[in-house]
Amino acid sequence: MIIINDKPGQLCNQLWSYAPFIASSLEHQNTFVTLYFEDNFYLFENLNRFENIKFGWFRKGKIDVYFRKVLLRYIRVIPDGVLKIFNIHVDKVNWKAENWGDNLINKKNSIVFLGAGCHKKNNLFLTKYHSEIIQIFEPKKIYKQKVDHEFSEKLKKFDTVVGVHIRRGDYKNFLDGIYYFDNKVYLKAIETIKNQLAKKVVFLLCSNEKLDLSFYSNFDIFQISEPNSISDLYALSCCNYIIGPPSTYSMWASYYGKVPLKFIKHPEEPINLKDFSEIVAQDTFANGNLLIHDATS
Repeated sequence: MIIINDKPGQLCNQLWSYAPFIASSLEHQNTFVTLYFEDNFYLFENLNRFENIKFGWFRKGKIDVYFRKVLLRYIRVIPDGVLKIFNIHVDKVNWKAENWGDNLINKKNSIVFLGAGCHKKNNLFLTKYHSEIIQIFEPKKIYKQKVDHEFSEKLKKFDTVVGVHIRRGDYKNFLDGIYYFDNKVYLKAIETIKNQLAKKVVFLLCSNEKLDLSFYSNFDIFQISEPNSISDLYALSCCNYIIGPPSTYSMWASYYGKVPLKFIKHPEEPINLKDFSEIVAQDTFANGNLLIHDATS
């Protein structure tokens, strides 16, 4: 059994932290439990899809929060000898930054506490269990059906939908703002892509801030009505291509929908359709390329 004892960032950081352990648990028929997901219960349709994959111990928000506080408080003070009797592995020195080996994590009848954010990931089974993972993290129908309807309407007029992830907000400070691009950078990317596509194309704009759509009025664009983080995330996964700055958000959309993705790493980044590729694991493209952050990009 794997018990996750940390909350690694925002939603998509959590998804990328959990997914390798979920896939491994499905492969080895072990139990995966994350103690920190109650804030996101309402976003997903099938979190209970597999009995051995648990989001919260009891899958009851307030009860799970209370249980987590008690469990994590006392598990670290139980004598090591007692833990050993029950085959429970707790690294009290490197709490949330454990470095367990795969043999221990996947061992039957053992209970392993670990921090998913810092722990080394084994991405070996992410492709094999892609279908199961997207079933688990299928958005609630209220979000999914709205996006599906709006896409069906757009596809009556257009052949291709390109998702443009315009990440602002926290990116003003992330890595000293190297990926905080103005409208001109995104407009240039849109124009370049349109010129390379022979088909009728419409651009879906997704952002964590309110956009001035008039800046993009020379192109066919749209946003999901009443957008929110989960609707935009699912909408990006429904596109034919995705472009935007490096982000676990657009990476998850690419992995979820098997959508070719291209990162803009600097304002003069050349945009070629041949460089788009699906994400198969965090920071890893199907074409073998890896995302490496470089302040000099």
